[in-house]
Order: sequence, then C-alpha cells, then structure tokens
Amino acid sequence: MTSTGLTAAGIEGAAALQGEAGNPLILKVQDWLVSQGLRTSGVATTLSQCCERMLAAGVPLWRAHLAYSTLHPLFASQSITWTRTDGVDAESHAHGVNFDGWLKSPLKFIIDNELPYLRRRLRGAGAMLDFPVLEELRNAGGADYLAYAVEFGSDSQALAEKDGIAGSWCTGQKGGFSKLWH
Repeated sequence: MTSTGLTAAGIEGAAALQGEAGNPLILKVQDWLVSQGLRTSGVATTLSQCCERMLAAGVPLWRAHLAYSTLHPLFASQSITWTRTDGVDAESHAHGVNFDGWLKSPLKFIIDNELPYLRRRLRGAGAMLDFPVLEELRNAGGADYLAYAVEFGSDSQALAEKDGIAGSWCTGQKGGFSKLWH
C-alpha cells in the first residue's frame, strides 16, 4: 500500500468531504475518531460509533466495511461490516483460508495493486460492477462505493508486509457520495 493522505476514517480529509470550507460536524467526527485510537473501545464498537456520528453529520452511509490482519494463533484476519439497518457484524478468518469473496474483492485488488482508493458508481450510466460484491451491493440498494487502504507505518517493512487496514464506504443515496462535494 502507498501513503495516501487518507484520514483514519478512510476519506481524503474531512474538508474534502464537504468542500474547501469543511463541515464542522465532519471535523468533530474526525477529531473523535482520532481520540478513539488512543482508547480500548474495540474496532467493532469504534466503527459503529463512527458510522452513527457520520450519519448524524449528514454523510449518507448505508454500509461500512473494514478488513485487517491480526496476530492471533487461529485467525489471520478479521472483517467488520456495519449497516444502517443491522449494525455491526464481525468475522474472523482462519489462517490459510482464502475465501472466494476476498480473492475477488475490490479491497484485495487495491492492496495488490498498491492503490490508495477505488471508487465505483453502482447505478446509472457510469456504473461499473467489476467485482461480485459490487453487484451484490447494488442489488441490495447501494448507489456508490468507495474502497480505501491505509498502511500501518510508512517504513519499508510495513509496505513489504502490506500491514494495514482496508475498508469501504457505501451509500444508497441517489447520486451517491457526489452530493457531498457539491
């Protein structure tokens, strides 16, 4: 993964989310998220609270997803999915098991290709459904998808080991996330 300038929330700076002037509510979410990194709330709780705060700030989140490696004798990684209707669902993935959903995912693609992010419209003339999960999300009501990757540290070891976190945001809002920039 490459250094991207993405915030811990995975979006290219809170000011970019709402234009140059910034949105005070988004900036509060950003500050809160940074402070959570110093606490022991747990990733699933932090993701859930972050999503709720983003909704309250006017970001039309429908689904958020995180995936990261773990140092665990039984599990190689964990993934956490939050949806507006169902809340948080966490899964642990055993060592040596590469399930098809991961192998064909946008997250694996951006990590393997060292891309900072990947955005896909899920509806309309510009829709691009080049990964199976994108079609699933569109069929469930998704309109716009943004995947990102952030490495832990910037040294050569972190880059070589692809040590970091990958995630995605999805909205069902007509027009997608574009309305946030206009």
